[in-house]
Amino acid sequence: MKTINIICYLATLYLISLFVRSVIIPKVRQWLYNYKEKQLLKKGNKKFYFEKNKVIVFAHTQEQANAKYKQMKSNLKKRRNAILEQNRK
Repeated sequence: MKTINIICYLATLYLISLFVRSVIIPKVRQWLYNYKEKQLLKKGNKKFYFEKNKVIVFAHTQEQANAKYKQMKSNLKKRRNAILEQNRK
């Protein structure tokens, strides 16, 4: 009898964790992204799109957006190269 209760308890916890991972966490991430986007737009930033509207950069001017985009790309390259270098060892 106790083993059935334990199995039911574990199954319930597993279902709750699946629900949290599949529903609640994505909703919270989307809400946080929308909140951050609204705050940036309130500060006077504009949206600038790069790579066929796949990358969004918030900045006041096009020049600032270009600089931020280049910085993002260089950081991504550095991170990727560091991971590749670590995997080689």
